Amino acid sequence: ELLKEYAIGLNVFDRRESFDPRTDTIVRVQARGLRQRLKRHYSDEGRSSKLVIEVPKGGYAPRIRSRQAETSGAPRRARIASLAVVTLLLAIGGLGLRSPVPPEAPAFLAERFLTYSAGEERSARFSPDGTRIAYSWGQGGAASRDIYVQFVDANANRPARVTSDPRPEVDPAWSPDGSQLVFARVLDTPAEPGEVWIQLVLAAPTEDSSEQVLDEFVASRRNGVYPAWSPDGRHIAFSCNIDAPTGSTQICVYSLDTGKAWPLTGGSDALEGRVVSRPDGLAIAFESLRTSTIHTLELTADLQARGALQDVVPEFYGHPVGWSLDSERLYLTARSPAGEGGLWEAHVTKGSPPPLITPMTRAKPGSSPDLWVGPAGEMRLIRLVADQQSDIVRVDLKDPLHASEPLVDARASDYNPQFSPDGSHFAFVSTRTGRNALWVGLADGSRQEFLTELGPYTLARPAWSHSGTQIAVDSMFKTKTIDLYVVDVPKKRSGPSLGRGRVPIWSKDGRWIYYRPRTQPPGADDEIWRLNLESLETELFLRGAGSGRFGLAHDSRTLYFTDDRSLMKIALDPDGRAVGEPLEVGANTGSFEVTRRGVYCLTSSGVVLRYSEATGQIDELFKLDNARATGGISVSPDGQWLLYTRAIRSRADLVLLESVE
Repeated sequence: ELLKEYAIGLNVFDRRESFDPRTDTIVRVQARGLRQRLKRHYSDEGRSSKLVIEVPKGGYAPRIRSRQAETSGAPRRARIASLAVVTLLLAIGGLGLRSPVPPEAPAFLAERFLTYSAGEERSARFSPDGTRIAYSWGQGGAASRDIYVQFVDANANRPARVTSDPRPEVDPAWSPDGSQLVFARVLDTPAEPGEVWIQLVLAAPTEDSSEQVLDEFVASRRNGVYPAWSPDGRHIAFSCNIDAPTGSTQICVYSLDTGKAWPLTGGSDALEGRVVSRPDGLAIAFESLRTSTIHTLELTADLQARGALQDVVPEFYGHPVGWSLDSERLYLTARSPAGEGGLWEAHVTKGSPPPLITPMTRAKPGSSPDLWVGPAGEMRLIRLVADQQSDIVRVDLKDPLHASEPLVDARASDYNPQFSPDGSHFAFVSTRTGRNALWVGLADGSRQEFLTELGPYTLARPAWSHSGTQIAVDSMFKTKTIDLYVVDVPKKRSGPSLGRGRVPIWSKDGRWIYYRPRTQPPGADDEIWRLNLESLETELFLRGAGSGRFGLAHDSRTLYFTDDRSLMKIALDPDGRAVGEPLEVGANTGSFEVTRRGVYCLTSSGVVLRYSEATGQIDELFKLDNARATGGISVSPDGQWLLYTRAIRSRADLVLLESVE
């Protein structure tokens, strides 16, 4: 009775009472790794042991038996000690036994924090000998980021500040001999929408190092540059745009000998990300951010593309972080089709499902971890762990200055609240189970229930149908791409993917779902489409409607949307076609909600505004404490209550995982 998966999750792995084994598989993962490690132990160094501890499949109760003979008292003693034994074994497993671990793969020790700063580290990269890391650190936004270097040893001195330029510097990478760093410096030179000018810069990994600017390139504003050295130290591969259409990125190569650069990849809509060089220098692996696929590309001796791209485990979503020393295996930090995140080992020629080396939780999205593999096969993994907490607060709009209590306080990240059409319930997104999940509760905060798991990236708040029986969301739950789903609330079940899309809303008659397409031609990110739920056919609804969230007025004659953090509106005719040009309603809008009483807006500074369509005026109502502007707001149908996401804590630090010798 005591050895249930739920009880082990709470007592061994410190999960909270909201722990749901259906969505958090840590107990099963560690148990599988424990069984395999015990089997290896008793077939090797423990082969002379008189007693054997086993954890039979199908349960978690350990069995202790004698190799010589079973005694009559042994089963009873095993039952009495079972909880203590399984607690000890799984606790040890939590420190080093991962599943399913291939025989040649190492087990990992528990994570160790390397940084405890108030800001945020990004793009940490190991030195060639694995003793140091370089990373970009900043506090107070992306406008102030510098490159730092520190030793991995727990007793190391403070980090060395390599750069001090007022412009942000990101994505450092070590030269093969460890004597230099290359990184990207973001310039304030005007660029096309979605793009930014960067410098590639060389510097020694020391305090206040001198610099050498290599050249300037166009890169993606939203994604990294990810430089990677060739093994001979003569070339640098990175993500930029040399000859692709606006909004695209390619894997490019810069020659330190000639000072010239050329593209290796790139089509009309390419969006390439993290790249790693194979140890022999004749191939690269990189991620395609447009298709969420990891590719390999063979190269000629003069570093030109040779042959077509090859997909590596296309059903996995993540980053390539390194190659094995024999160049036959590629290491990925990725999510499996089942949603399990971790470090995986993919054989680049066999095409078989990769085994999991070690699971990873609480990863900061987009943090792009790094892996170091030593000469004896030992491993070090560095990654960014997000420590975020937010709750959902209900404000009485009749008395907004009165102290408000959290409606949702799960000591996790809860956000994107949305009242149901009749105001009796509200839906929200929560990470309390360890993953993004959709939850629903009564409007007073009681009877909160799990509805369905969502994927690692969920962009929109839940969108209720006007019947209150369905919720539309965008998610990466069942596919690698951000798709649209409709969740049946009474049945607590998600339907199949309705196709790629994000930020969905319902039409008033429930026949259509309006959305922004997930994949668009470069530069065309201002479209809104709609999906007919009866025929499942799609059609273009509107162009020139910004790139952020949007909402329809209750008479369906006005569309509101955000464009570069400004709230805009455009009139619609009875057929839903745009009339005239968009008008700016207000600036600095983080979230908004269209109601019968006006449009409520939450600014980035936490101020709540209300726009009246009748008068065309904006009134400042009140200011919220620690409001997360992008966390969504919702107003009850009777206009009495407002829900918002309150940020409790937000920081991210680097943690190290080391393999067991």
